[in-house]
This record gives sequence, C-alpha cells and structure tokens, in this order.
Amino acid sequence: MSARSHHRIPQSITGLDDAGMDLQAAQLSTRAGQEVHSTATLSWLDWQLSLFIALCAIAGAILFTYLILLWLRKQMSREKDAEDGDRRGLVEEGTVCHSEKPTKSTKVSVEGQWVHQPTVKPSVSVQSVRPVTQATGLPEVMSVATPERRPEPIRIKAKGLLERRGSSASLTIELAPPPESPPHVVTPTRECTAEEFLLSAGNVLSRSQLKKAVSDPSSLHKEFWEVPLNFPEELDICGSWSKNRYCSVLPNPQSRVVLPGSSDDPLSSYINANFIRGYDGEDARYIATQGPLAQTVADFWKMVWSEKVPVVVMMTKLHEAAKTKCEAYFPLDKNSRIQAGPFTITATSIDTRDGYTVRDLELRFEGERRHVQHYWYDSWPDHAVPEVADTLVSLAAEVNTLPGPVVVHCSAGIGRTGCFIALATGMTQLLRDGNVDVLGILCQMRYDRGGMVQTAEQYEFVHRALCLYEQTLDGGKSSSVGD
Repeated sequence: MSARSHHRIPQSITGLDDAGMDLQAAQLSTRAGQEVHSTATLSWLDWQLSLFIALCAIAGAILFTYLILLWLRKQMSREKDAEDGDRRGLVEEGTVCHSEKPTKSTKVSVEGQWVHQPTVKPSVSVQSVRPVTQATGLPEVMSVATPERRPEPIRIKAKGLLERRGSSASLTIELAPPPESPPHVVTPTRECTAEEFLLSAGNVLSRSQLKKAVSDPSSLHKEFWEVPLNFPEELDICGSWSKNRYCSVLPNPQSRVVLPGSSDDPLSSYINANFIRGYDGEDARYIATQGPLAQTVADFWKMVWSEKVPVVVMMTKLHEAAKTKCEAYFPLDKNSRIQAGPFTITATSIDTRDGYTVRDLELRFEGERRHVQHYWYDSWPDHAVPEVADTLVSLAAEVNTLPGPVVVHCSAGIGRTGCFIALATGMTQLLRDGNVDVLGILCQMRYDRGGMVQTAEQYEFVHRALCLYEQTLDGGKSSSVGD
C-alpha cells in the first residue's frame, strides 16, 4: 500500500467517529428534552393534585361548619318551642293501665301539663283572707293564701268572686253584682299548682246560660281539659296493689276510706275508695270506689257496715265487651243470699224499672241486721255516654232524697261514678240556688279523688243532663236571671 492510501484510512476512521459523536449528541439532546418535558408534566400534575386536595379540605370545613350551625339552630328552636309550650299550659289525658302485678305508675310529661304535687293531709279550714289596698280605686282585693292544712269543704254555691288575672297568686275581687249581672267565672292563673287550681276554679252558670253552654260543646271540652287530673303517684301501703283493679287509679290519701282493722296490718284497713263532698261542701255525702274484685268483696261490705251506708249505686254491668268490670257482690235473684266473709247478704225484693233495677238488701253481721237499697244502672253503653239522660236524672233525683253516705261505683270508680255524683250535686244546686257550677263541682270531686269524670264527652253529658233537669223546675220555665 502506498503512503497516500495509508494516510486516507485514518481520516475515514476519524470521520466516522465524528458522525457517531454527532448522532449520540443528538440522541442525548432529545433524551434530555424528553426528561425535561416529563419533569414539567409531573410538576404540573403535582400542583393540580395539591390544589384539588386544598379545595376539598376547604369545602369539607365549610360543610362541617354549616352542619354545626344547623344543629345549633335546631337546638335553639326546640328550647324555644319548649318554653312556648310551658306558657300554653297544655293538659294531657290520663290513661288507665290494667295490671295484676305491682307496677310503679308513671306519669307522662307533656309540655305545660299540670303536674301533680303531693299534698300534706289537710285538716282545717281555708286560711284567712287579707285585704290589700289597690291604687286603681277598685274595691278591696282579697289575697287568698293556699294553706298547708286541708281547707274547709268547697262551697259550690255562688260567692260573687271574680278573678284578677295576670298574677301568680290567686287574686279575687269582692263584688256585689246587681240582680241582672251574669254569674262569674273564676279561672286560676297558669302559674298555680294543681291543688290551687282545684281549690279555686269555678264557672257559675245561670239556668239560661246552662242552655247556651250545652249548645257549645267545644268550649265545654276546652274547659274540661284544663282541669288537673290530680292522680296520686303511689301509696305507702305494702301489698295494696293486689286490691286495686287498675294500677293507675289510686285513692287520694287525704280523703281515703280507712277500714277498721289491725294497726299491725295496714293492708287489712285498705280499700280503694274516697269520701266525696256534696253540695255546699257537705262532708262525706258520697263514697266513690272501684267495682269490687273477687278478693275485695268482703272489704266492700265491711266498708258499707262500718260507714253505716244506706244506699249503693252501681253504674256498670258485671261484664262488658267480654271483660269483667265488677264482681257479683250481691244476690241477683229474690230471696237468694251470698256470704262475703263474716257478712250475709240477702235480696228481699227486686223492682225493675226503666233503665235500672232497685234491690232491697238485708245485711247481717254478728247477729245484727241492716237494710241497704241497691240501685243498679246497667244501661250505660260501653265506651260512650247515654243518648238520653232522663232515666239517670230520675235515678239521681230519687237518690238525692235519701240519707248518706251514698256509695257510688262503676269499674274504676272515677268515670261514670264521677258523672253520677256531679249530676246529683248539680241538681241539688240548681234546685236550691237557681244556678250551677259544674266546673267547681268537677274540681271539688278531683280534689277528693283524682280523675273523676274521665272524658270530655262525659263532662258534656253532665251539662246536658242538668239542662234536662232544669226544664222540670218551676213548671218547665227557665229563669231569666243572668241573660
């Protein structure tokens, strides 16, 4: 090989090396650009992800704050509704539960409900009334203080007292109304206790106003539901539950009938019964009690004997709607007899009348005999009121001519029993005073035995029955006083 050729070969090799270098440089440049682009893309994605997370956190915080504010608003709204409900003073209806085992009666709390408060056993008359001078020039104002002891029996007759409202105390104004002024209404304030309400409420109606009241049942129902039930919560007598037909219907302690018995055994002297005052506060005019149970028939006749009861009024059937309402505690047939503990009861005569039956019973105990008249009104419909009241008015008019105490019972001893006692007391008041205070009668009964007159329909029925009786007075001519 010549020297020239030898010289060209290295040059070719050197040229190929430069071209490879250029290619490698181009590849490195491309790869670097791709890496830069990839790095920029990753950086952009990381920034977007961080922004999205931040926005989600902000939205979550706003939503959480909104929910917190919504919850606080709802709580404030509930508190406000509760306060408004307390001002309205709503009344709930008591319910009766059936039980054969000892259960603790529970009171359902309703906003603004009248709450029963236990009372100390009363014994003497209402505390004296102090006059208070008013700057308005009105007559002397009486401030009636509620006593710790039992007041005198409430007088159902009109007293000429009007309520001065807007105060937490029971304030009344003594007025001397002219003959043509309408009877008054005494409505206790919302702040008073159940006992204060029952001792002071009243709505005296003239005979013409009684007719108007019957034509407005909604007002009567509203008036009825404002009256406290006054059920006692419990009795401190061990085992007394076994002698109660209904676990929530208990005798009020201050007027409870106590049977003669051993001081070592309080249960032997227990019976579910209360003394009920009559017209003008007549003491122990009635005894309201439950329908005897199989295990309390002897206790019933023991009460009749010890209290020298001449009349018994029964306001229920023995069975209603396949349920036992009362035990057969008396002979059903003439000249038949039954034995109740040490007492022997014999039916000497039976007189069947329109709507009720009259039995003459002979009661024997330890060689002594007594006669008891038994009136059985068995035409009261179950879970309703009678369509007509003439039969019951006739029965009440006859019982009003008899001496007391008069034992009245149905099944629980508060519903139909309360209706009959209210009717009989109202009829006496209409006859003697020319007006009637059914609300005052209801309050007086419930002070003596809680829950008397169970439904607004029963309360309306008492007004209708009294209106029917009013038409028989003065030859059927109603008094115009109070129009």
